[in-house]
Amino acid sequence: MADSKLADLTEDTAPLKDDWVYKVINAGTSGSDRKVKNARMGGWAVIAETVLGATATSVSFTSIPATYRSLKVVAQGRISRSAARDPVMIRFNNDSSAIYYDEQLIALNTSLSGAGAAAATSGNAGRFAAATAPASAIGLLELVVPNYAGTTFHKGWTSTSYDAQSTAAGGQDLVIIGGLWASTSAINRVDLLPSVGPDFEIGSTFTLYGLHGA
Repeated sequence: MADSKLADLTEDTAPLKDDWVYKVINAGTSGSDRKVKNARMGGWAVIAETVLGATATSVSFTSIPATYRSLKVVAQGRISRSAARDPVMIRFNNDSSAIYYDEQLIALNTSLSGAGAAAATSGNAGRFAAATAPASAIGLLELVVPNYAGTTFHKGWTSTSYDAQSTAAGGQDLVIIGGLWASTSAINRVDLLPSVGPDFEIGSTFTLYGLHGA
């Protein structure tokens, strides 16, 4: 868009995340204020969202554009396995090779513990409540993949999740995870699946975001 005089501008009271930010330059003479394109608004934009109307053995985001800085998955739901909770796993580019590594810190009431995985066929994304958890209890997770479209380094992710296994103080589960997919390929697909399964339950929600850059 061509530069304009300040007097020509109207205020946008509802800017979008991918709108441009303009700066005003004053050359010191009457009528010389100019609008110059500077950077994008930035922030997270929704790429795709899935709300399950039927149980599903996995949720996939495909054909992810390479135009963002980072990816983020925000999800909430339950898994139908007969257990209090079940891990949610992640794969990139439909790759089930044994090249996933992760470390997790688990807080359960006043107890802290750790667990790691190496050369696995999927990575740990977090935890959802499962069938024996209280009715309507859920799991929540937020996972970020920086520089997902790069091709120089292996891809990594960090995530935080929470699930309610029971109504007791010792039934609240908080997990922090860091992981690695040992591939330099640009990510164009993300799959989420229960660790044991069999399904994500109806009403589970999965949203994929992209981070705009300047």
